[in-house]
Amino acid sequence: MSNIPAVLFPHSDLSRTELGKILSLLGPLTVFLPWHMNPSEILLDAPTEGAVRILRPQESAKPPEDAFRRALADYRAWARLHPDRSPRSFLKTGAAPHGEEDPLWDVRQRIRQQGPTSPSEGQDDTLRWHLVLHLARELENQRDEADRILNALRRKKSPLEGLTDDLDEDHGLFDDLPGFDWAPETSSSDPSPVLRAWIRLFGARIDARSLLITLDRRYADHLAGLWIESSEAPISPPPSLAFSYPDLSAHSLKRVIELKKTHLTQDRTQDLQELLLTFGKDPDADAEVLSPQAEALAAFAPEDLTSGRIAARAVHLPLLPDADPLLEAFLGRTLIFLEDASPLP
Repeated sequence: MSNIPAVLFPHSDLSRTELGKILSLLGPLTVFLPWHMNPSEILLDAPTEGAVRILRPQESAKPPEDAFRRALADYRAWARLHPDRSPRSFLKTGAAPHGEEDPLWDVRQRIRQQGPTSPSEGQDDTLRWHLVLHLARELENQRDEADRILNALRRKKSPLEGLTDDLDEDHGLFDDLPGFDWAPETSSSDPSPVLRAWIRLFGARIDARSLLITLDRRYADHLAGLWIESSEAPISPPPSLAFSYPDLSAHSLKRVIELKKTHLTQDRTQDLQELLLTFGKDPDADAEVLSPQAEALAAFAPEDLTSGRIAARAVHLPLLPDADPLLEAFLGRTLIFLEDASPLP
């Protein structure tokens, strides 16, 4: 088995199932953690045989812990004083909603008034980047917990079951409730601050041949949108291809690694890695031809596979002159997001 290195972006955590889905094809997986953020048990318990590695920003980007903890506590205090505003308001560029004060500005002013351990002007940016990523992780954890509770409610039977002939007993009481999707169309959150904080802290540490994989397609969509805006060619999306691969997440992480070693050959993984890294560099490349190629290279089928296949999409961002500063850091790279998982027939 050959490796297909990947970097998780811009997340700093993932569930056991999400890790299993990624490692079903890709790996080793690099997860970047801001300073003063502890890795979750999932990452700590991940196999150490090259499956997952955790990296921090450069030491020079480490904010003093006391100043950072005060800033985080002050922001939470600010949020309690503004119960009508969620942490998402902090993750916006510019001023807060409705022309109100920028909460980070207020936090920084408080820190500067608290003594000699306050960060210098040169540390303001790294302090902000760390705050953004810490708060983004909190938001993701809140969403995951809300989804977990909702899914548990969906599995419960209605208390009215059997008491009325009008109730559709195959239809749960909470089945019609949507999940907690915080995509741009359902909220005011802007992906740019999280992407900017992540790339500023970790961009220099990403290997040139690593694929970037996200659990939330809005990040890939946002960067693709910036690419379209910066392109001088007629409006068209950046090149992309779709493929699927076996979902091994029902197995233990150790077993996932063993299955890949057994069923994925070195030639196949090298060819797939090269295809995913370079398909967008050829302007004449045809996604309708390349997508089946990627599908075939990822088409290994262990005998004891107990779940379906994972649908993935790869988007390549070709180099552009005079690109948006945020986009520029991602140019020449391939982004992958997982679209869905299909059950076994």
